[in-house]
Amino acid sequence: MVEDGKSLANKDESAVLAMTNRRFHRLMYSKCENPIIVRALDSLQDLTALAIVSVLWEHWPTWRKEADEHDELLKAAAAGEADEAEGLMRSHIQRSIARLGEVAGSGNDVVGPVATRPGRSPRS
Repeated sequence: MVEDGKSLANKDESAVLAMTNRRFHRLMYSKCENPIIVRALDSLQDLTALAIVSVLWEHWPTWRKEADEHDELLKAAAAGEADEAEGLMRSHIQRSIARLGEVAGSGNDVVGPVATRPGRSPRS
């Protein structure tokens, strides 16, 4: 899936790339086995997919960095390295928030930090 995304990015297929990006994210969060979270994230993905294609990626092509992050994440998950995958996911979310903040011109405070379990902190 990540290789498909990289190939689409090189061909400037932003609409198909956005759907591949959405499939990747759904693959990751649908495993939580919490239908409320899955529905909420599905709704969020539905709302953001169009904005990503029509605004964000058209002006700020961040998909290459995102694809590399996805690749690292999938490798850790496939290897059964849950803690590593969790850290990579948190870092991916934090970097995505930071990128949105940069695009919006408001710094990194578009939304608050990623929630962590007690004793853990988001990784950079």
